[in-house]
Amino acid sequence: MEEKNNNHQELKNIDKAFTHDFKPKDIYLTTAAYIAENGFEVNVTLFLNGIIVSGVLISNKRYSSLLAGKIYKASNQEAGQAFLDVMLDIRDCINERDKEINEIEYLYLSDVEITNSNGNKLKTDSEMRIKLGEVNGFIFGKLVDC
Repeated sequence: MEEKNNNHQELKNIDKAFTHDFKPKDIYLTTAAYIAENGFEVNVTLFLNGIIVSGVLISNKRYSSLLAGKIYKASNQEAGQAFLDVMLDIRDCINERDKEINEIEYLYLSDVEITNSNGNKLKTDSEMRIKLGEVNGFIFGKLVDC
């Protein structure tokens, strides 16, 4: 009887671990990310635990190229080229994995504007990578001041 109770407790612990870490991905946003991976970019506003992030949803390929180019320009040529090569290798691995819509895990944004919980806006000249499962809500398009 004690062994049965131990097994039951182990199953509860496993279930708790999986349900705690699992964050479902919205099918509409996942589809938009999949379409962006195929070259169609769209403006999006994401809501993430009190923070608002607006930008253009882009492909991992474009994200990696833009990011690598900025690092290349900001460093010496040798280090910049090494980083560029690594970024392109990573990009190729992710692109291969993300060919299936259910494998998409991240969103890639350019022209990013962040609004914190106090309403302060920050504009960045860099791209942003966000875990898809962390998004609480979204709209297609950007917010405009009223």
